[in-house]
Amino acid sequence: MHTDKRSWPDDRLLRAANQRDQEAFEIFCERSVVRLVRYCRRLCRDYRLPLDPDLPAEFAQEAAMKALRYVQRCRENRKPFPSVSEVWINGIA
Repeated sequence: MHTDKRSWPDDRLLRAANQRDQEAFEIFCERSVVRLVRYCRRLCRDYRLPLDPDLPAEFAQEAAMKALRYVQRCRENRKPFPSVSEVWINGIA
């Protein structure tokens, strides 16, 4: 039976992503973007970066892409996946 992973809660997506499920990881990243943008906005304020309304979203997008590329390289090189979590993605930002 095929289930739509988009209906899965975050904790289930994270468990699947940590079991090398690329699709679950991608869905989790897409879902995390809003929270990641908020986190990047807070970082921009903390570091007193120039107020550019697009900057936090750009940082968040870059962090999500870096996370995705890292997981893809792990898969291609048969290396262990990182312990995927919101904290891990925030750390990339």
